[in-house]
Amino acid sequence: MLAEPEDVDTLIKGIEFALKLFETQAFRAIDAEPKLIHFCKEFGQGSRQYWVCALRHMTLTTYHPCATTAMGVDGTMSVVDSKLKVHGIRGLRVVDPGVFPLSVSGHINAPTVIVAEKISDDIKREYGLEENSEGGINHTEL
Repeated sequence: MLAEPEDVDTLIKGIEFALKLFETQAFRAIDAEPKLIHFCKEFGQGSRQYWVCALRHMTLTTYHPCATTAMGVDGTMSVVDSKLKVHGIRGLRVVDPGVFPLSVSGHINAPTVIVAEKISDDIKREYGLEENSEGGINHTEL
């Protein structure tokens, strides 16, 4: 986490911006104070090293995890095959961002929909549903 110095620098700039809010009249009027964490005490509280330490303890990805379900040819080094079928479990697929090989830099909704559409077409073909003249699947046959 935070392996790239540029990511750390960007987050530090965000912290510095947020801390400046405490100097505003609006924040002073309500006696607002920043809530500092109690670990990373070995660094001067509020120093750059303190904030880097805090970031390394406090940041995590919770909203859009991806690249958690490896794709490959067998179950020893992967979870799913190229059709997103889970190795060793008949009838189960993982069709979500977990199958992405790497985390994407943007929002993962569109790539997730693309993967889901592709796999839904594969599933329909697997069950022998016909394609229409435009090359798509006749959804009315479901």
